[in-house]
Amino acid sequence: MENNYINLDWDLVEKIYIDKSKRLKKIAYKRVNDIEVTEDIVQNTMESICKRVNKDNKIYNLDAWVYTILKYRCIDIFRRKNIVQYFSNEILENHLIEEELNTIENMNLYNVLNNLEELDKNFVIYKFIYGFNNTEISKIFGCCNQTVTRKIEKSLEIMREKLLI
Repeated sequence: MENNYINLDWDLVEKIYIDKSKRLKKIAYKRVNDIEVTEDIVQNTMESICKRVNKDNKIYNLDAWVYTILKYRCIDIFRRKNIVQYFSNEILENHLIEEELNTIENMNLYNVLNNLEELDKNFVIYKFIYGFNNTEISKIFGCCNQTVTRKIEKSLEIMREKLLI
């Protein structure tokens, strides 16, 4: 069975930038909601890709490789610039969240979410609204992966109980 690895060269880097830069910006913006930070993240991602050109890299899945680098650049930006936000009610009431929570059932969910402790609420928001996985959340908040898993499970259990009442 033949392995279909891709060798990284400058032509491929140029192709990645031309073909994927818009998509990378969209994904990064979805994670950080700041245009300037998004530009930094995409630039850091391309810089990381360029640094690997002269190394003997064999890439099996180019898209997954590029998006993984982008994901970790997002986490690095969160860590470096201390963008980790502990969400208050004012932040949760911005227009993006209101669009998601426009039905009565969703308003109940919103109210239950606001009854959680701040850190637990942030874990749930990062997990289900922003789409981070538990490992990424643990890196952002500087805690153990198991703590994130446990807190999310506990929060979901509390939310289920309150929604069923």
